[in-house]
Amino acid sequence: MNPLESRRLVKWFFISVVVLTAGLYTVLISGLLEKKRVREMMREEGNLILTVSQVADLIHEIQLERGLSLAFLYSRTPELKEALALQQTQTDVGFAEADLHLSTSGYSMEASGAVAFLRGVVSRMIRAGAVRSRVFALAITPGEVKAFYSGINKDLQAGFKRITEAMADKETSGRMLSFIAFSNG
Repeated sequence: MNPLESRRLVKWFFISVVVLTAGLYTVLISGLLEKKRVREMMREEGNLILTVSQVADLIHEIQLERGLSLAFLYSRTPELKEALALQQTQTDVGFAEADLHLSTSGYSMEASGAVAFLRGVVSRMIRAGAVRSRVFALAITPGEVKAFYSGINKDLQAGFKRITEAMADKETSGRMLSFIAFSNG
């Protein structure tokens, strides 16, 4: 083998090693980027699932408070008044926790509109003292009470649906949408 062929062979070998190394690094980097993307997506899904769970709990608490408010308006008994006050405290705790979660958790652009909508519903409920005061003063009709609480629940259910639609995992999203359909009766 003459020196010119030997140099050409070394040159091709070197180029082959460089190309293979570059390809290997490309595959490695793309794998790491994909892993990071999947990890971020899973974190987002976990956040959304926690949000949906909190909203479902809030819906339940509002239903209890609505029922106790109506029962108190009809019966006017001290026992129901006390039970209603305790339920309102539980509802307030749930809304405060949801407000904290919604304001401190990071959400994707797909979910941010739904989160903003839910924050509006939560803040509206946090400011519901006027309706509650009127219930305790017996200065509100059962129809007004039902309309107020049903409106909050309807909006929470709409937020629930919007959050689940923002989920990347459509199977989980479908299950959660089935749950909200079931809870709507």
